[in-house]
Amino acid sequence: MGQTDKGLKLMNGRNRFLWGRYPLSLTILALGAGLLPGCGTSDETTSNESVQQLDAAPPNEEPRRDVESVRPVTPPVASISPESVDPELVAVPQPDKGSPEWLLREIARIRTQQAGLSQGGGETDPSDTGEQQNTQHAKVIELARQVVAATHNDESKTQVFNNAVHYLSDARLQLAMTGDIEQAQLLVEDADTLYKRDPKSFAAVESAFKVVELAQQKAERQSDQNPDWCTEFSRQARLFAEKFPHEANRSAMTLLNAGRLCDRAGLTDDARGCFTLVRDQFPDTIFAEQVSGFLRRLSLVGQPLELAGPTIDGGYVSIDQFQGKPVLIVFWSTQSPQFQKDVERLTSLLQHPVMKEFGVIGVNLDMDESAIDQFLAQHSLGWSHIFYSEPEKRGGKNPTARYYGVQSVPTYWVVDESGIVTATPATLEDLVTELRSRIGKS
Repeated sequence: MGQTDKGLKLMNGRNRFLWGRYPLSLTILALGAGLLPGCGTSDETTSNESVQQLDAAPPNEEPRRDVESVRPVTPPVASISPESVDPELVAVPQPDKGSPEWLLREIARIRTQQAGLSQGGGETDPSDTGEQQNTQHAKVIELARQVVAATHNDESKTQVFNNAVHYLSDARLQLAMTGDIEQAQLLVEDADTLYKRDPKSFAAVESAFKVVELAQQKAERQSDQNPDWCTEFSRQARLFAEKFPHEANRSAMTLLNAGRLCDRAGLTDDARGCFTLVRDQFPDTIFAEQVSGFLRRLSLVGQPLELAGPTIDGGYVSIDQFQGKPVLIVFWSTQSPQFQKDVERLTSLLQHPVMKEFGVIGVNLDMDESAIDQFLAQHSLGWSHIFYSEPEKRGGKNPTARYYGVQSVPTYWVVDESGIVTATPATLEDLVTELRSRIGKS
């Protein structure tokens, strides 16, 4: 049987593959061929390791809780969960063997077995467990396809059909994450078929979101080696938002996560595009407020910097105190492995005669004041450091960091003599490059 025969072609007699609509299929195929992801095209409009994840809020406001890579809550499926049998189904007579309801019970039984395998225990070889899981995913796909074929034209079986699509798309996703290119392609193909069938249906939304989840999981796991996965995730997030604007919270949440991953990977345009869509298209969601800080930071270059706050030694520091002097801003934490690597070279850099003209302001994101005292005693960081005495304004809740949507430390900003931000280098190496014209080779 050809691979398109294994998809939802059985539902409507045909299933044309639209590469431009869901470019992830090309991405998966390219990956399998040893090529870079992100090679697909799309017909959507393109818009423009950290210690802590931080939210954005104006200074001096009460901090909000951070929402870190928010995971969606899967919409309830109207029957059997992987862990247990729906009480409503238990209360009715056993379905006839081979019926759609019976097949769903079989799927639930298999998924319960999968849950047991994933918990591990004993001396089972992980590779054997993986093979068993994959075999069970394949069985779920087979059974779910039978349910789809039997129920897609029966309005009284809509809930059963939706359940089958949920299980089918999830099983395809799990196999795609193991490197099964065919299942990744079929996941995309099914999503397109269901969207054509009814773009506002549960089945269309559920299957399309599984395509987004595949891109997100690839980005989260592989972006350090290949940031193009972040670009692919942002593309899929924007496409989902375009196709399902009625799914406001889910669309905004996905765009926020995609923007964050792109931001961390240094993909500023992709990040800005995702955050801007949240702000402009989903202003009534809880996520719209969160992107304001990210957008403020991504637009900092060329803008005046607003920065002031209490210091670790009980004083107060403001950027206004350095009028007429260039200023280096350093967001840091004692818990940051990267800052621990940077600190010696940073202090050496600041000893350069030309750097003597610079003012320096630190913004510390630790929770423990004693850890800061100990760190400062070991290193020559003789500048003012913004730090709040109130515990609720420390760490990721530091108002300055939240106001500018700072995601990670260390973060360096360069401000010129007139108080305008001239650069926001991502690393100390980038900072040195930025200052090269002033200090020469360090």
